[in-house]
Amino acid sequence: MDSVLTPKGFPVASGSHKAEQKVSVSIDNKPKLKGKKKGASEFTMDNALLDKRLLAVGPDFEVDNDRIRHQHVGLISRATMSRVFGGNPQRMISYLSAEKKQAHGFTSPLLFPNRNFNPHLPTKIGERGLLFRLDQGLQEWVDNEGGVGPYYLMMHHASDDYCYFGVYQFVRVDPVTKDEWLAQSSLVKDNWVNHALKVNTGEQTRARVFLRRNLGREPTSAEVEAIKKDDSLKGRVTAAQIMEDLDSGTEQLVIWGMKCIKYDYAFEKYLTDNLAAANAELSKKRKSH
Repeated sequence: MDSVLTPKGFPVASGSHKAEQKVSVSIDNKPKLKGKKKGASEFTMDNALLDKRLLAVGPDFEVDNDRIRHQHVGLISRATMSRVFGGNPQRMISYLSAEKKQAHGFTSPLLFPNRNFNPHLPTKIGERGLLFRLDQGLQEWVDNEGGVGPYYLMMHHASDDYCYFGVYQFVRVDPVTKDEWLAQSSLVKDNWVNHALKVNTGEQTRARVFLRRNLGREPTSAEVEAIKKDDSLKGRVTAAQIMEDLDSGTEQLVIWGMKCIKYDYAFEKYLTDNLAAANAELSKKRKSH
């Protein structure tokens, strides 16, 4: 994909998409987006299947580059974002508190995706991308028309702060097929299985795996809902059982297409005018301790 660099070094999506992902996004053209941890999963995907999924998302969003030139796109810490907007600083989706919404007028949740499990996230402002998820439901994301969002997308920068990429909605695209899953390295598969075994977002996966073995059939949605919050499942479901269901295709990783629908210049300005100073103050306090 072609891109135009703003004066502060942020690429902006423009032109046709190519399946490239290793693009630098920075304030001074040197730091990059936060990369994957050493040894973390790199989910490989056939280029034709990748392009097919991205095509289903639709085109990239062309941002008014001249307008961005007038406003510095700053880097903001997660702690500062949480303090100003509310929400859990440890979760991928940070829902704004009612009090904070009333104070600043912004209502959409903030999205902080993890590149360790998502190698095809947007790398440029306005670019489309893919988000991998464990659970098939994701009911909390889906609106009445089957669309998901909107969210303010915040991408992890190499400085450990975050940069604003635009307002994104999500559309369902083809899930990971059995053959695609089986083609992954043992490291990739083990990382996903361990993720499903331990994290809150794996609760539906654990419930389904447990119920299949206890009921001898595919569980209903109601049966999964009834036990998914049972924390004891983390000790009663094994990694081998989760791997077995993924290898057989009984379980699938869901893929959401990430579509930028607009660039909120008012939100960008709010980040610049209000959060940059708060971010600097928080950083100063950390250094003093």
